[in-house]
This record gives sequence, structure tokens and C-alpha cells, in this order.
Amino acid sequence: MKNWLPILCYHRVCEDEVTPDPLHLCTSTRDLERVLSYLRSHRYRFVSLETAIEVLRCGRPPGARYACLTFDDGYRDFYLNAFPLLQKYGASATVFLVADCIGGTNRWDESYGLPPIPTLSRTEILELDALSVEFGSHGMGHRRLSTLSDEERAREISGSKGRLEQLLGHEVRFFCYPFGDQNRDVRAEVRQSGYLGACGTEQAEHEPFLLHRIDVTRTGWVGTLLRLWGWRHFLQRSRSLRAVKARMLPARPAPAGMIEAGR
Repeated sequence: MKNWLPILCYHRVCEDEVTPDPLHLCTSTRDLERVLSYLRSHRYRFVSLETAIEVLRCGRPPGARYACLTFDDGYRDFYLNAFPLLQKYGASATVFLVADCIGGTNRWDESYGLPPIPTLSRTEILELDALSVEFGSHGMGHRRLSTLSDEERAREISGSKGRLEQLLGHEVRFFCYPFGDQNRDVRAEVRQSGYLGACGTEQAEHEPFLLHRIDVTRTGWVGTLLRLWGWRHFLQRSRSLRAVKARMLPARPAPAGMIEAGR
């Protein structure tokens, strides 16, 4: 895990615990500050996704500690609740916007019965951009990319990039797979659309177009620490390697004595 670099994934940041929260979208400001305080006191350096990719590619200096913060969906409470804490701790962040829902609500969650939640407005996005918050694409409409036609998928991936670049006036370099849904064709199209990299969820891979991220809204403090240190990812990779080995190598027959004994 010498090149391990934790990339944290948040969605909403709320002043207090929100119930019900069936999709585990909400992190309290208290819990966010606890993580930021831990990272700062343990001398982690907050870096961009571009730096994270470079560290994964080239390795990190001995003893160096880095961490990335990402926020999915572009909820307005990032502006209200998360950004003041990021400023307090000197932390950078990437926010992934749903291009068709800027200044609107989370229409993609209607099927789950969730109430409308406001998203960042154009004015707020431009203000945050001027304060060095990085913005990436979360698709045009937050759709499951592996289920779409070629034309629909291109609109979600390439079309959203163009829309956001028109708003921001500069390049949008990172993509985030809605629902974590992706496959080889989707990853290839993201690369061909000119993105520098893309974020997934918690999976065995940790590479530029499928960056492993830690979802800290679904675990307690001990689980968060194990993820920050990379142990969760290490175990996922180990299970993945065992599965590959099992598929490639024939199973060994059980010893005769065990067969006869019905074991």
C-alpha cells in the first residue's frame, strides 16, 4: 500500500443528524469536522485529484501523507455547511455537479421517495470556483451509464463536460460515475472525452479512471479510520486476487480419506 492515498466521498453535509436518511447521504458538520481535525493533526496534506493520480502513478515521498476530499451531487449545503469547515482547516475539495440540475433539486432521487433537496446555484458555483473549489462532472442527469444507448451515454459524459466548462470558463478534468455504475466501455468513453481521471466507489481498483473512494457516511469512527489507513481497500484487493486465482487454477481434489468420511 506504499502508494495508498485516501479519497473521501461525501454527499450532503447537514448541521444535525437527518432522519430518515435511507440512502446515507447526510454527514453532520460535527462528523466532518472530526475527520478534518484528525487529518490535520496527523499531518495529512489535502491535495487535488490531479495530485492524487500523480502520487498513485509515481509513488509518494517516504513519510508523506496525502488525502483528497470529494462531494457528490452538488448540494447547496456544501456551500452553507461544508465549505466554511474546509476553509477553517485549509482543505481543498472537488465537487461533482449534475449539469442539468444546477440551481434545482435532486430529481434523480425522486424514485426513492426523498424530498427535494436544493443544489448549488450558478452564482454559488462561480463564487466557490473563484475560491479554488474544483468542480467535476457527475453526468448530465445522474443516470446509470452502463444502461444507456451510445448517444445518451455521450450526452451524460461528454455533454456534461462541455456544459460545465461553458459555465466555469475553464477545463473540467474529472468525472464521477453516478451510482458508481461503470464498465470498460464507460471508462473508455470518459477517457476519450478528455477527462484526466474518474472516481468510483469502494472497489478493489485504485487507478486513474476508477479511483477508489471512502464513503464515510456509512461507517462509524473506527471503520472510518480503517478506511483512511487503507486496510479496507487492502482486504478488498486480497479477496479480488483470491477470486481471480480461483478462476484460473483448477480446484484441488480433496484427500481420499476426507471424501470417504463425507467431509
